[in-house]
Amino acid sequence: MIASRNAGVHAFVADGAWRGKHIRQVQAGTGRGVIAPPRHKDAKHGGIPIGKNSFAAQRLPRNARRTAREAVCGGHDLWAAGTLFEQVITVDGTPHLAEVIRGQTKRDTTTNKDGSVSYQYYGRYQLPCAAAGPHTWWEPLNPVTTDTPARFHRAEYLRLLPCSGEHRRIYSMRADTESLNATLERAFYGQRLPAWGSHNQTVTVLLAAIAENAWARHVWHQHLDGDPTHSISPPA
Repeated sequence: MIASRNAGVHAFVADGAWRGKHIRQVQAGTGRGVIAPPRHKDAKHGGIPIGKNSFAAQRLPRNARRTAREAVCGGHDLWAAGTLFEQVITVDGTPHLAEVIRGQTKRDTTTNKDGSVSYQYYGRYQLPCAAAGPHTWWEPLNPVTTDTPARFHRAEYLRLLPCSGEHRRIYSMRADTESLNATLERAFYGQRLPAWGSHNQTVTVLLAAIAENAWARHVWHQHLDGDPTHSISPPA
């Protein structure tokens, strides 16, 4: 509903409780990305450590294109945990998971026979290979037909943004949103609004939203004032 009413929405920052089925529905149906961390799972039980956390992982299944791409080198052991990792054996014989470089993300649009529109996201990966040179390809982020027989839950284990770098900056916005909602709930404790009648109650909620937006705008302009490279100046 939000995506259909506001064309400027490009992505949703969602709670980590969202599973792959929710992410698939939003991304494939609206063409808007979902920014959410993968499911947490400690390293002792098979999780892949990324920064301070560990996330559940699933081995990336093989398909015809991947088999042809890796025919010369014999293949790579790839795992998905928000993004792709290659499992390699170090010089001392212990396994090590190295993150595969993802350089870009793109969205493709498909118009179906019934007139409906669906979307697919891809991540562009580059994997170094001593035998065949670097492998470069676009990996789908939404489920594809070959996932079902392999029981690979693609939208659950491959996310629009890996849990590093830009993801940390954008996902931090979710905490701000949740705290604002909590503030509103505490201000109107027990769902009791200090107004009589639906029209007055609606005005009260709108004024609270305007106040939050005004504060957000103030903080935003303070940030611009501190950035000499930015071309936008706050209004007089």
